[in-house]
Amino acid sequence: MRNIIIFITLTLLCISIISCWIFAMDRESYNIKYSEGTAAPTPDSTVEPTPTPVPIPEIRIYDTIPTDYDSGSTYDFGNVTSSKDVTFTIENEGDAQLQLTGTPLVEVTDDASNRYSVLTYPQAAIDPGNTTDFIVRFTSNQTSDDYTAKLIIINNDSDEGTYEINVTGYAECS
Repeated sequence: MRNIIIFITLTLLCISIISCWIFAMDRESYNIKYSEGTAAPTPDSTVEPTPTPVPIPEIRIYDTIPTDYDSGSTYDFGNVTSSKDVTFTIENEGDAQLQLTGTPLVEVTDDASNRYSVLTYPQAAIDPGNTTDFIVRFTSNQTSDDYTAKLIIINNDSDEGTYEINVTGYAECS
């Protein structure tokens, strides 16, 4: 009889340990967190698994100072007597590849687009955490005047898919 009692006790102990282990595994896989004073879920409770975030690219553009240029902001070339080159850097702050999809990769538009040119184009694909540069030149002409244009960068960033930087410069002629 004594052996039967020991056997039953050990069996119940094993069942308790296995039940606790299964509950702990379920709790980890569903990210259940209890705070002080919070009751554990009842058997009727539904616990939803934590969704896995979808990787997304995130574009950031800055110059060599570095000054960030949000989409819609303006870069001022200042007063220029012949020409001035500026290097812009595109950084992918996201966790998926950033793809520049425009043709050309950086487009210059608006009335004074003939005063601005892209000397060096960026790479079309930018991995997470990486950067690529492009160089824009403002060229003065025979007439002293203000000249403005837009740089347009089409990409796969979900909230900044058409990235625009206004550029302005004053052509100083002697």
